[in-house]
Amino acid sequence: MYQKSLRTLEFDKICRQLRDHMVLPTNQKRAEELLPFENVEEIQHALNETEQAQSLLLKRGEPPITKVDEINIHIQRLTVSGILSQKELLDIAKLLKAARLLREYAKEEPFLVSYFTQLIPLRNLETEITSKILSEDEVSDNASIKLYSIRKKIKSTNDKIKEILNSYLQKYTKYLQDPIISMRSDRYVIPVKSEHKGEIPGIVHDSSASGQTLFVEPMAVVETNNALTGLYKEEAAEIERILYDLSNMAAISSHEILSNYEIICELDFLFGKARYGTQMKGIKPLVNKNGLVDLKKARHPLIEKEKVVPIDINLGKSFDTLIITGPNTGGKTVALKTVGLLCLMGMSGLLIPAFDKSEIACFRYICADIGDEQSISQSLSTFSSHMTNIVDILEAADPDSLVLFDELGAGTDPVEGASLAIAIIEHLRKRGTRVIATTHYSEIKMYAMSTKGVKNASCEFDVETLRPTYKLLIGIPGKSNAFAISYKLGLPQGILDSAKEQLHEDTIRFEDVIAQVEKTRKELQKERELANKYQQEAEQLRRNLSAEEEKNRKKHQQILEKAHEQAKNILEEAKEQSDEIIRELRKLRNEQSQKEFDRSISKSREKLNLGIKKETKQLYDTAKKIRTQKVNPSKLLPGTAVRILDIDKEASVLSKPDSKGNLTVMAGIMKINVNLDNVEIIPSLSDKKEITYVSQKKQELRNKTMKTELDLRGQTVIDGVLEAEKYIDDAAMLHLSPVSIIHGKGTGALRSAIHAMLKNNRQVKSFRLGTFGEGETGVTIVELK
Repeated sequence: MYQKSLRTLEFDKICRQLRDHMVLPTNQKRAEELLPFENVEEIQHALNETEQAQSLLLKRGEPPITKVDEINIHIQRLTVSGILSQKELLDIAKLLKAARLLREYAKEEPFLVSYFTQLIPLRNLETEITSKILSEDEVSDNASIKLYSIRKKIKSTNDKIKEILNSYLQKYTKYLQDPIISMRSDRYVIPVKSEHKGEIPGIVHDSSASGQTLFVEPMAVVETNNALTGLYKEEAAEIERILYDLSNMAAISSHEILSNYEIICELDFLFGKARYGTQMKGIKPLVNKNGLVDLKKARHPLIEKEKVVPIDINLGKSFDTLIITGPNTGGKTVALKTVGLLCLMGMSGLLIPAFDKSEIACFRYICADIGDEQSISQSLSTFSSHMTNIVDILEAADPDSLVLFDELGAGTDPVEGASLAIAIIEHLRKRGTRVIATTHYSEIKMYAMSTKGVKNASCEFDVETLRPTYKLLIGIPGKSNAFAISYKLGLPQGILDSAKEQLHEDTIRFEDVIAQVEKTRKELQKERELANKYQQEAEQLRRNLSAEEEKNRKKHQQILEKAHEQAKNILEEAKEQSDEIIRELRKLRNEQSQKEFDRSISKSREKLNLGIKKETKQLYDTAKKIRTQKVNPSKLLPGTAVRILDIDKEASVLSKPDSKGNLTVMAGIMKINVNLDNVEIIPSLSDKKEITYVSQKKQELRNKTMKTELDLRGQTVIDGVLEAEKYIDDAAMLHLSPVSIIHGKGTGALRSAIHAMLKNNRQVKSFRLGTFGEGETGVTIVELK
């Protein structure tokens, strides 16, 4: 039953998607066979590891794991003294390189430490293999001194044979079909016309399909060809010996190699889960063993992110059973599957597409009866097939189970079906099982409204547009809206009226109550949204007032401090002037009488004091004027656009200023009484033409989202440089740094042109090529001034 429910909830599709994020073939198979864990501790441990892998992935980029065959098979051969092939040895070298790079990748990182620290780099063995084996089909000449010597002899022997045969080509051209040297059975031969086979002594190794050409090995090269064959055998034997030595070296470290392989497999599986979670913008859910489910903005992972409508759904806190109602195609089944599938994903150690603080329970079984299970081959109707599943579910369900029913009781007489559905739900509730069911039956809705621990929910439907909104509303029973939908689709009103007359009075009254509740809910929702909007505007206005008040206080303080400083400077300058005048007058003292001298001193002091007072008064008058300058009252007519200075907010005049200079203005949705001292007239459109291009450019850049990277791959050099130069200008204007320019590796022409532009750009502080995890030579990182 459990395996069938996994397929019903499409968990197998999740596993196939997960498979595509694995690098190693063994993990691809493992992903397809993934099953949920059975206890809370295992689930939390798996989720923590997946979250840590995601953190590393986002911080350090892709881990250096390369695709290799199953190394454990190679190790088994080593344990029985087998000799590994060149490909198998290269697989081991790849694995050892991955182990070494993974240690560097996670160096000084606090994530998945228990895995990375157990990796054992075997650099000597890795270097020994890669230096001697160049590819699956080629061993290096320098793999051994003997191999180098043999291949040197092979080359000289080949050259000698070709030299002899080339002389034959020139000497016996008229006997040859073509003047070329061929190979037959690893022997050098020349193509001789069949009618001249006796003209060139030698051994015939082959003939053409037509029989007109014979491939002859001249006697002059038979011995040399024999020597060459011997050298090839020596080469093969030496390569065999080299592979034997390398296999022995690998066998000595077989335990460490196998340990590295197992750890890398685990890391690849964790990073695969992390990639999948990152792709769907998943989070790590909280996990409990109390049967509590609380999903916030949950999305069905198999529906495109752009199309799916997130839902909020909970179960197990104040109620253990949820009844979801609403019209067909309204989202009931999707909501049902979302709950079941996200619980299965979380229990399998996968991140789930929902908001933070979402919570799932560790269920022993998640049983689902969803979809049309009609079976012609087994002579089962839809109802019978569903009931067969339900019987299996009732046998398996326990207090640690979650049961999901789609259209419970459908496919038979509505009255009997509804009664049967209620009885099944009650039976499961007595066991302590958590239940979510969808239905159209009014009897089940009424049961949910009157039974403690059972809650109604509905999928919202817009009757005006005949479209579901896919929003799940918990606490409100839904309507099927059959009459409204039929009317919109053109069913005659007479038929609808006749249909309504067939309804029972209690049913009509119940549906009217539901309709009224839904109408009231929508009105309250609109009022709540409006109230929230007003509250946000009021809060923003309060913040603006506080900020403007602080701004004005600092501005006034600065003006006064500046005035005091200037006054102090004036006094000091005046004192210096007075001292100078007194010194000059004292020089004249001997030439004037005491009375005249005193009179000169008094006049100078009066003149000096008058100048100081005048300059000081002008300075304070200027400061006061800055603070108290008023707008001409005659210009403030109703409708005039003004700015309230202390809160920096635009408003519209409602009334003319009174005798005290007070007037009423409208700022947004608020009426405010202000004084002439606190407003200024906003210039008309013709007065605003002094706005510079730079200001406009900054505003344009603020009004659009600017990424920290520019992708130029696929562009020509000229177009790429122009776009990069514009991007650098925009980024510098927004003080955005550092930024990345993706030009790709290719021939390097675009990269060189970009670097030449950056060297001459005054706004560039420095630039460099990307490192591992940043894109390497395909990306340039730019620091702006």
